[in-house]
Amino acid sequence: MNQSEKLDEFAPAFSKAQAEFGTVEQNRKNPFFKSSYADLDAIVRAVKPALAKNGLSFYQYTSFLENTVFLHSRVLHSSGQWIESQAPIVPEKPGIQALGSTLSYQ
Repeated sequence: MNQSEKLDEFAPAFSKAQAEFGTVEQNRKNPFFKSSYADLDAIVRAVKPALAKNGLSFYQYTSFLENTVFLHSRVLHSSGQWIESQAPIVPEKPGIQALGSTLSYQ
């Protein structure tokens, strides 16, 4: 995990935002596993208002290092402080369509 040098403004804001997160609606069905789940849109709708109220935002981007694509997820505070995680993206087969499919499920 990567982060800004200081988190003294980020950490309290993120803690407040988490306390205000809405309930995430399980709005999709998985017939194969006979289960329900929340898609990304439902998660974003549940957390975005509380993040914004506390000066927080998020975005994702990709990078390429040594033949591996990484997905970075960054949460930013209005102070400029941030925290980020990264995950390697490993498609089951070669090609841009497989990469796009794998990215959509991360």
